[in-house]
Amino acid sequence: MEHVLADMEAVIFDLDGTLWDSSACVSRGWQRAVQQQFPGLCADISIAKMQSCMGKPMDEICENLFPSLNPQQRASLLDECIAYEHEELQQAQQEWLFPGVRQTLEILSTRYPLAIASNCEDGYIENFLNRCELRHLFCDFECWGHTGLSKGENICLLMERNHWENACLVGDTQMDQAAAAYAHIPFIFARYGFGQATNCTLVMDRFEELLDLL
Repeated sequence: MEHVLADMEAVIFDLDGTLWDSSACVSRGWQRAVQQQFPGLCADISIAKMQSCMGKPMDEICENLFPSLNPQQRASLLDECIAYEHEELQQAQQEWLFPGVRQTLEILSTRYPLAIASNCEDGYIENFLNRCELRHLFCDFECWGHTGLSKGENICLLMERNHWENACLVGDTQMDQAAAAYAHIPFIFARYGFGQATNCTLVMDRFEELLDLL
């Protein structure tokens, strides 16, 4: 393990299922959007279903949740879902951080530059940072909604523009593991999150365990 994380220059985090769980709020926003645009549409937008989708690019989530709609309808509905989602996030009282995240990030930020890579829409990471008052702990972030790139490509973009040769990704899904592999960096699996990953060298069951792993 020490060899895998040798000469680490930065730590990159997935967001949903790794740093926080906003699935209840996101689910409410998407339900409102469906009721507004397609009140007769039968679609599962439960919290559990939303958790199973989080981590995928937004257009792919929309296609999975609303297969009966045509591409134009899905694109229009996605815009509405994002608008209501952001409204719900801004109005809610909870911050949804997983236990130990704030304290651990504060310590880690004194050791490494911290960044976020997500498949979310543009503005979602900013919403997270502002709502949880964590912006000062992160030096950079990137997402699918801003670049249209995969998470692996966005990780490479973060590393290139910050001149990092060695970083690691902390995430909670097989997609995160694949993104880390694409960028040729170590992957730390957050087993408490929404997804699964296989054959992981580094695993944590609590966020605070990062302090021992790094």
